[in-house]
Amino acid sequence: MVRKPYIPPKRYIILGEKMVKVIDANVVNVKKNIYRVIRSFVDSSTKDSYHWNTGVRVGDVVTFTKMNKWTLRIIKTQCTAILASDDVEVVYRPCHQCSNGSMLEIYYRGKIELAIPTLEEAVKTFIVADVPYATPLQLIDLIEKMQYYMSIEPIEKMQSYTSACGQ
Repeated sequence: MVRKPYIPPKRYIILGEKMVKVIDANVVNVKKNIYRVIRSFVDSSTKDSYHWNTGVRVGDVVTFTKMNKWTLRIIKTQCTAILASDDVEVVYRPCHQCSNGSMLEIYYRGKIELAIPTLEEAVKTFIVADVPYATPLQLIDLIEKMQYYMSIEPIEKMQSYTSACGQ
């Protein structure tokens, strides 16, 4: 009896001896200002020596600022991070039950441009813009950077605030 070679399902490829899942990317064209703010935030160094890595706490809000680029506000009691610039606002809620079901929302001039409901969706979503030398930016990189800033204070404190989200 001759064995037929194994043909993996359509969404898998074989790398060496391992089978790897392949998903289709979702590429979203965004406005130039949105791309520039997110790219600046994601590409900013996390070294302690840079001024934007020093947060200023007022009440339950910790603010990180990179002058003329972006401001990141972490609101611990609402388990929310808000990245903002002139026309752009990116809202990240790890306990996304707080909002309309989206854990990441991108606004431009007050109107929603993009809503990402899950981490799985963020992994496959890339943003691009008509900006010189722009490369696609994966939204999971943005989320990981926001999580970094949210974890500067012990994550246990954030977990204790999830009751504000109805969990």
